[in-house]
Parts: sequence; structure tokens; C-alpha cells
Amino acid sequence: MSVVIDHNDFIETFINAFGPDYNYVIKAIENNNHKKLHFLKYLSSQGFMPVGSEENLYEMIKIFEQKFQENQDLAFEVRNSEGFELSPYFKVLYPEIEITNTNKEKHTIKNLVVVFSLIWDSYSRKWQINEMRGLRLTLSYLELKKSYSHSHLSSGSLTSNFKSMTSSKFCLGSSTLGMSIAEYNTESNKEQSNLVLEGILYTLDTYVTWESLEGVPHNYIHNLLPFGGTPVNDSNLDSHSLRVVNFLKENKIPLALDYGVMNDSIFIKNSLENAEFFKNILQNSSISGRDSLQREYLCFPSQGDTFLQADSNFYSVTQVRDLAKDCKQNYLHNLSKPFTFFNGRKHSLVFSFYMEKKIQKDEQNIIIYPKFLKHVYRKLESQIQKARSRSQAVRYLTTLRSAKGSPRQDQVTL
Repeated sequence: MSVVIDHNDFIETFINAFGPDYNYVIKAIENNNHKKLHFLKYLSSQGFMPVGSEENLYEMIKIFEQKFQENQDLAFEVRNSEGFELSPYFKVLYPEIEITNTNKEKHTIKNLVVVFSLIWDSYSRKWQINEMRGLRLTLSYLELKKSYSHSHLSSGSLTSNFKSMTSSKFCLGSSTLGMSIAEYNTESNKEQSNLVLEGILYTLDTYVTWESLEGVPHNYIHNLLPFGGTPVNDSNLDSHSLRVVNFLKENKIPLALDYGVMNDSIFIKNSLENAEFFKNILQNSSISGRDSLQREYLCFPSQGDTFLQADSNFYSVTQVRDLAKDCKQNYLHNLSKPFTFFNGRKHSLVFSFYMEKKIQKDEQNIIIYPKFLKHVYRKLESQIQKARSRSQAVRYLTTLRSAKGSPRQDQVTL
């Protein structure tokens, strides 16, 4: 069941269910007095919560407070399935986190709220974690355009979530966090149960900052690369690098290379001069399939180790401004200004306009993809070693040195 954390929604639902005589419950939440044990006992005595459930809930409160301090809170939703009881849930606020994955892609998100909905188990006499849900209180226009709130949150109901602050369910799959929650729910020993809950909250930090590509995310952070750039694809590195080497060999093109010798083997150095030579080959030679090679491997450095194709259809500044205008008209029009509390502090839903690092589409910023270069170098080295023994190969490379000892500029014909 979705959890709506909008305080306005809680007030309306609460008054409709219980009437105005219990307004002090609402005031206790707003004044941050609702987590005190005597107040929880009062809720239990008045039938708002199951009798005897307050002690276990209070233990959970202390564990959440110890881990997240000001960035957590206890809240309630009205459930009419069991005589209009109040069902507690915990909220955890992550003001800003960086999400990464095995591809070393990165994306920073703001104001992620993680919701732990609870259900009372009368047999074990404890509050079990029913679901882990989430939503964002701050969203960039680009994230809204791409329907992204978190890699492991469904984007299907994104628009309605932002209008009502309704949470979506996290996909836990076979994660350590999911298994820990299952362990917590079945643990009967009080002390051990508290230890498992502490472990869950520390594991949560890792879960929300990691995009598990193996687990097939709902959405991918590479969809949010700056201005819509297309990442360089690694799938054809081997065959495409061989095409370059064959072109050099067949056309007997002299190579001006910075090289070295190690363990009787020649290696091509990862230097700027070498990179510029092969960049020139892709840009100006008559190599077969030159257009496709340019499209695949001439690129811009982006976040982390991500590289974007140089001919990507980036969003222009004008397009982003139009996107912001569209979001305001379609998503913020007549919005009821929902908000929620964290320890007495009011947090509102805010659409903010923040973007990732801007990339200048300038010729000077274009480089040749480093992984592609590495494949070309290894294949060239192999060709040189096959053509000559070490002593012959060294003589075969004509070394041009300046009196000041500049790097080797070697004329090679394969």
C-alpha cells in the first residue's frame, strides 16, 4: 500500500476518521512530541495503536535516531481496515547523495526520502517492516523529463507521486538489504532483533548510493548524462581497432610514435602525441568506415570515467529552458504545496533546476576514446614483435632525439 507523507493529506484523513476532538495528535506531530513513550502509550490506550505495541515502537525510534539523528522521523497514516487505527512508519531523509555503478557512472540526487512502513505482528509482539518505499522532495527538470527519481524506484507513477508526495516501492530483489529485512521480521529475540535493525539502517546507506546493474534497475543514471549525451559503446573495440591497424599496414603509413622497451618487448606509450596521431587518422584519413569510427570513438570526457560521443544530440541551453517552462506548466500548476515534517522541521516539495556539468562542444575538447586507443596500441605492438626480433625491431625504429633529450619520435613502417 502506498504511503502518502504529505502532512496536509494526513490532517484531512485524520479529521475525517476521528473528528476534530483529537487535534492534539496532529499538534504533537507538528511539535515533535509524538515519539515520546508516554505519548505512544496514550495512543495505545485510546485505541489508535495495538495495545502493548508502544514499547517495541519506542525501541525502534531510539535506533533510528541514533543512526540518522535529525534526518529521520516517525509518522502515522490512517488505516481504516482495522477500525481506523493509526499505522506508524519511519521516514529517513538523504539531503544529497551520489549514486554510482560498476561502469563508474555517477549522478547526484537531492532530498531522497526512504519510508519504512510497519505492520504489527500479534504473534511475535513486534512491529515488522512491511515495505520499503521512497520518493524525492527535490527534483531537477531533467530528472522529471527522464522520469528518474532513483535507479531502484519505479517511475510509473512519478507525476502523481510528486503532486501528492506518495511513495513508490523500492525494488530490493536478492539484495543484502532485502535479506536483512526478512531476517529482522522473523527474529524473535529482542536484543538480536535490535542488532539486525541497526544493520539494516547502515546497509541502507550502501543500497541508496549504488545502482546495481546486475539487478536490472527501474531506471539508469546513464540516461541522465549531461545534456542527453550518448555514452561510447565498448562492444566493438576489438574489431574496430583491428581495422585501424590493418589500414596502417596496408597503406604503409609511417608512424610517429613515442615508444619504450621493457623485458625485450616494445610498448607504445600512452602519450598525448600518440593520441593526437590516431585522432588525426580517424578525422583525416581514407580508412574504411571512417564516419562510423568517428561517431563511435571521437568523444568528450564526462562524469567519472564516462565518455560521450562527440556527435551526440546534446540538449541546448534553450531546450533546457523550454523544458523547465513545460514542467512548471504541466506539473506545478495548481499544486497544493504538500509538505512533511522531520523532527519538527518542515520540508516542502520543490522542483529545482539544477544540471550536471556542462560540456562545451569544442574541437579542442574532442579526444579519441582511451579504451579504443589501448586496443590499437596492443595490436600494433603485436605486429611489430611478429615482424622483427627485438634487436631488429629496435634498429627498424629510427629514433629522432633532440639535444635536450625530448621523447622518442619513432618512424615506423609495418
